[in-house]
Amino acid sequence: MEWKKCYLDMILVPLSFMITIGYHLWLWQKVRTKPLSTIIGTNNYGRRLWVSTIMKDNEKKNILAVQTLRNTIMGATLMATTSILLCSELLEKGFTLNAMGNRIFYSALPLMLWIFGPVLVFVCSITMVPMLYNLDFVFGKSKEKMDEIPNVV
Repeated sequence: MEWKKCYLDMILVPLSFMITIGYHLWLWQKVRTKPLSTIIGTNNYGRRLWVSTIMKDNEKKNILAVQTLRNTIMGATLMATTSILLCSELLEKGFTLNAMGNRIFYSALPLMLWIFGPVLVFVCSITMVPMLYNLDFVFGKSKEKMDEIPNVV
């Protein structure tokens, strides 16, 4: 039986998608079970602390709150995820939508590279997973500090 070029498409592209989907399922499980070991959980915890601090001392920090919300909206718009931020619950949903928009944007890169062949799709997925891992998890001294915080996220 002769090896055909289309076999690479049939093997490497689905394998690439399975690797990426598998990583995101594993990340979702880590966010649910050990949220402070991930950047997503750490950011959620920090935002909850920030919102409660801003709400307590609103007279002194209202400019900071307005500028922070403006910058968040600008970043979300840049990545094609616009959200309306009305209260702390919607603030968290806005950041979650922003993170999801970024993930969709990152997922488009292997699809775009499929134009040049299935090998690039596979190589891109293999290199993207360690890069996403470095973006998603807490390392070093900050992880030790976060371990001291009670798991309330």
